Amino acid sequence: MKKLRNYGWKYLPIKDIYSSAQLNTKSGWTDVNGNYFENKWENGKSARTEHRINVVITFNDKNYIAGIYWDNKTGIGMQIRYRLIVIDNAGVEHAWYGGGSDANIIPNENTKWTYYTFRFGYLKNY
Repeated sequence: MKKLRNYGWKYLPIKDIYSSAQLNTKSGWTDVNGNYFENKWENGKSARTEHRINVVITFNDKNYIAGIYWDNKTGIGMQIRYRLIVIDNAGVEHAWYGGGSDANIIPNENTKWTYYTFRFGYLKNY
């Protein structure tokens, strides 16, 4: 994992995120800084997941720019609050969790990430 200068996702336009590959149910959206919002979290008024930094990772034998995010809402009993998210060439969000539960310590190249077996979302026209 190689850390990039923190540009946010400002060069990626604001995007709607869908809950399935059929792209028929919007689950949330991103803002100009790459933060993720959904109506289920505080009625969409604050970010469910906050973008921290970008990194380069290798996934499925390809290099991708990935975002590291702080999750403001976790599952019951889940203490790890950081997410690593990659959007593949088909617009599918793949995610991992790792890095602990301290908002002031951003994960680095030594962080152990655990892959989620489900997809976090799908983007249209990616």
